[in-house]
Amino acid sequence: LSIRQWMDLWNRDPREWFIELRDRPKRFDKALWQRAIRLWNNELPRESGSTSVQELSHVPFVAKDLYDVTGEVTACSSGVLLSAGGAKVSPAVEPAWLVGRLLEAGAVCAGRSNMNEFAYGLDGRNTRTGDCPHPLDRRRISGGSSSGSAWAVASGVVPFALGTDTGGSIRLPAALCGLYGLRLGWDASRLEGVFPLAHSMDTVGWFTARPEDMELLVNLII
Repeated sequence: LSIRQWMDLWNRDPREWFIELRDRPKRFDKALWQRAIRLWNNELPRESGSTSVQELSHVPFVAKDLYDVTGEVTACSSGVLLSAGGAKVSPAVEPAWLVGRLLEAGAVCAGRSNMNEFAYGLDGRNTRTGDCPHPLDRRRISGGSSSGSAWAVASGVVPFALGTDTGGSIRLPAALCGLYGLRLGWDASRLEGVFPLAHSMDTVGWFTARPEDMELLVNLII
């Protein structure tokens, strides 16, 4: 479904919208799904409280696992942060800049996508969570480090997903998975709430499968 189709579905039948979102993992092999998606929120969306026009009303997206989302643990798909030594990682108290901007526009963060551990790599491989497969051929790689986000969009799970790009981590998986990918220019304020790889080079961005969805997001965010 495109961004517009998700919005139309909510306006037409919120119950069907929820069923459609809730049941999406059932369409995939569980082991395959968990190699791409670390967390899936099977719940009704929380109201943003915003009084602005909802440009993305109830459109689901997934965030790469280094974006802060309020109430969730940002684990960077890392065994070190998830469970090493029994250490506990506190949930985020506020969202990263890009996540917050999307929530203000009415979008719904439906889950968190797996990635190369700490975003260190370009192949989507991860010994902790499993190697993220290519959306068309599980024997091949999806590219990384924003691997799970690319898989989620190319597989039709969500119309767009967030990634980051330091040395190609949006551009490479977009190319390998046949997607439109955009990395915004470097801006320190945009990196607030994003776990760093190389702060002076890190950038935020997203994937879409449709040019009209990319155009809509560009006009909204930039």
